[in-house]
Amino acid sequence: MEKMKKYSGVLPGLGILVFLICICVTNLLHFNYKINADIGADALLGSLMWETKELHPDLWYFSSEARIFGTLNFSAVFNGLTHNMILSQGLACCVMTVLLLLSAGWFGRASGWRTTETMLFVLMGMAVPADPVILELCYIYCCYYGLHTIVLFLTLGVYVRSIGRRKADLRSMAVCVVFAAALGVQGMRGMLVLYGPLFGIEVIRNLYRIYCRAQYCRSDKAVSLWVVILLAVNFAGTFSPFSVGQELSRNIRKGFSKLLSVVLPEMRQTLGLDHVSRTGKICLVILLLILVWMLADILLRMCRKKEIEACEWGFLILCSSPAVAALMIAFTTVEGSSRYYYMIIFAMADAVVLALRKLAAGRQRYCTYIVYLVIVILAVSNIRSVYLPVIRSQEPPQSDWYEAVRYLEDNDLTRAYSTFENANSMTALSNGRVRVAAIDSVKKMNVCKWLTRKDWYVPYVPFEEKTAYVISRTEMDDFAEFLAQHDDVYYETQAGRFYIYVSDHNYSYLED
Repeated sequence: MEKMKKYSGVLPGLGILVFLICICVTNLLHFNYKINADIGADALLGSLMWETKELHPDLWYFSSEARIFGTLNFSAVFNGLTHNMILSQGLACCVMTVLLLLSAGWFGRASGWRTTETMLFVLMGMAVPADPVILELCYIYCCYYGLHTIVLFLTLGVYVRSIGRRKADLRSMAVCVVFAAALGVQGMRGMLVLYGPLFGIEVIRNLYRIYCRAQYCRSDKAVSLWVVILLAVNFAGTFSPFSVGQELSRNIRKGFSKLLSVVLPEMRQTLGLDHVSRTGKICLVILLLILVWMLADILLRMCRKKEIEACEWGFLILCSSPAVAALMIAFTTVEGSSRYYYMIIFAMADAVVLALRKLAAGRQRYCTYIVYLVIVILAVSNIRSVYLPVIRSQEPPQSDWYEAVRYLEDNDLTRAYSTFENANSMTALSNGRVRVAAIDSVKKMNVCKWLTRKDWYVPYVPFEEKTAYVISRTEMDDFAEFLAQHDDVYYETQAGRFYIYVSDHNYSYLED
């Protein structure tokens, strides 16, 4: 028994170290393993931020979210230090990962957990995700929602500590308000991931206090007011000049059909069930059952007017985040994505910690051993299926993109154009030595106003400049119209599925 207690503290720490090493190796030595247009765009934007010294560069076309704060800020600083676009983005992701782990640890300590329980929560947040899309949100290549997750844990830490100690920490609350404004400027994601669920659970907590006829102290009033301020400030931030809005409309009539046909399959993808072994699937199902058990236990105790601990209110917030996203996707016209439900990963981790605390109180040590065994098996399975293939791969990976980029670089064709799906990826594969800009149409060579630099097109670049056009097989029919209008564009070579054409003039252009 004593040995088990000893290992229960050592194993989570060792697991955190192993996963952290895997994440850092992936970011620093194999950044291009899963390169795509969005990942390449982040590396480009970090470099541009350093060049312009602007948080919101005027020379950049943003997408549906204005990513101003977060990973890109570190990437910009590292660009200034290393002058290496890809290394800088990899280093920035490593920094964000460490900050995320520290914020998760802060949430655990604020929840009143022991060090071992906190470490287990942090480990599970790293060990459970197996889907590459979810890993990109927090740990590798881009850390799209890294800042959102860090702010979530910092805010929930203040929340559970304030209601647990019945003492409001006004300075920490003020810092969280600043974070809420920063996330609001970047779009609606902060409201969906954190502030909407937090507000909803706080309303339920107050209704539960009325239901139980519990005393309403000053700290409770302060916490409730703070939660309202967070939601209001975050919402106000979405109206800033830099924020990018999102159009949506109701989808009540087809909501339940969309819930079954879109939301549930996306949640399956979020859990990574398509990326783990059969053993891994069994482990994930067990963890989901633990999540359901803890939810049912809390709801049952609420029906009986039992006391709900502060950390359990935090758990309910984590659970409500994917639930809010699911309802939004199902009953509005917003297009679905597996990344919207990623908070279910941390809800599962929280559920396991709460379950182990409950089992320990009931002295059910054999059940505790089974839970630890499930976590170990899942962690080992995910390292084998997710990280080892990356670590063993060649960098940069051999592909048609890389073959085209290598030809361009070897022949001093440093200015090129291709469609969005190819351009940023090729630029990243060359580490910026070849600048492949995205075009909207191969017929026109007009700018693609989505995650690209404005200054890579005429008139920012000279018209009389040797230029390459990288065209895929499927685009050749459309490109024929462009060739018919410009007789000085000639065929150069073929690289995989790409045909490379060259001219002495740059026919790209910006549109109003």
